[in-house]
Amino acid sequence: MRTLNLISRYVRTMGRTLGAAIVLSTGLLAGATQAQTQTNVDQVVAAYYPPLMIGAGGDTAGLAIEILQGAANRAWRKINIEFMPFQRALYRLENDPSVMMPALFRNPEREAKYQWVAQIHATQLQFITLEKRIDTLDAARALGAIGVETGASTEAFLAERGFSNLRHVGTPDATAQMLRSKRVDAWFLTEPLARGAWRRLGFEEDLVIGDVIFEQSIFVVSHVDFPSDVVAAYRAAIADMLADGTIAMILAKYEVVAISNGPKQG
Repeated sequence: MRTLNLISRYVRTMGRTLGAAIVLSTGLLAGATQAQTQTNVDQVVAAYYPPLMIGAGGDTAGLAIEILQGAANRAWRKINIEFMPFQRALYRLENDPSVMMPALFRNPEREAKYQWVAQIHATQLQFITLEKRIDTLDAARALGAIGVETGASTEAFLAERGFSNLRHVGTPDATAQMLRSKRVDAWFLTEPLARGAWRRLGFEEDLVIGDVIFEQSIFVVSHVDFPSDVVAAYRAAIADMLADGTIAMILAKYEVVAISNGPKQG
């Protein structure tokens, strides 16, 4: 009888110990899963710049946001998008090591400021007018005023070449309105961005598109100290999206011609 009591107490003790171990291991596993989930959320800043960046969600979030979201899904990551004015977005991108941006034109002035994760598109800068066609920089210098977005690569491109007739505007939509009201003589931008703003505002006048002045690449970018393993994951995912035609389909959705040379790494 005594032996049976000893065995019974032993079984009860072992049961409690095993139960505690299961609870502990379950808690540790849940904690690890929660920590992993939290780690896999990347912070993204964006500025309203159709058709690249339009909104944080929905069917027309913008081609760059859709590409970044698709890449995040393939890399088993999540993105948290915050919209803000363009200049503030660049400030966050330069000062917050946890931040990415879905689209930025690459130029020498910006080269060392960011990590150039992967190229998602290439586009061409042109002078856009309502009357006389402008095909050269010399012809543009003779104009009274050229509209450019403040802080944009178009502004930097012309300023570096000595242009003193620039009118700085906050958004593409505002520049379109200035062109239509003849407060500027020309608009320096890419044709898809200009036509998108024109159509969105309901303007019916025909735009006059000049010759290509310069070709620029559009990249997904991050802070210079953004984790290198995460950058590598996004690069691989974007390369896969190019290879299987996903990027071409997203560009076509926004009526943008797909690039032929494909995304490049930084």
